[in-house]
Amino acid sequence: MTLAVVRSIGTPRRRATAQEYEDFEQELVDQFLLAGVGAGMADSSIADDRQAIFEYVRFLGRPVWTSGPEDADRFLADQRKVKRLAHSTVSGCLTPNECRFSMSSDVI
Repeated sequence: MTLAVVRSIGTPRRRATAQEYEDFEQELVDQFLLAGVGAGMADSSIADDRQAIFEYVRFLGRPVWTSGPEDADRFLADQRKVKRLAHSTVSGCLTPNECRFSMSSDVI
């Protein structure tokens, strides 16, 4: 058995290529979904989450960790206008107070 050199958690590794960024993003999504499996989520829920995440990533066009609330608002507005999804489908709301994302009144 040999010992492997490991890097300190305190020193983040710099990514140099687009492939390294894509691999890192995929790992983040995989870890999120594995946490759902560990929490006992149904396979169908995990598949739906995965589909929504990748649709958002494609819409964003840049690393997902760089997104902000304004990007989520643009994505949800796009879902309503372009895809003609119902307001409750897009926002995940049962009542206005339960909305997870805000949408400005000019895009509703």
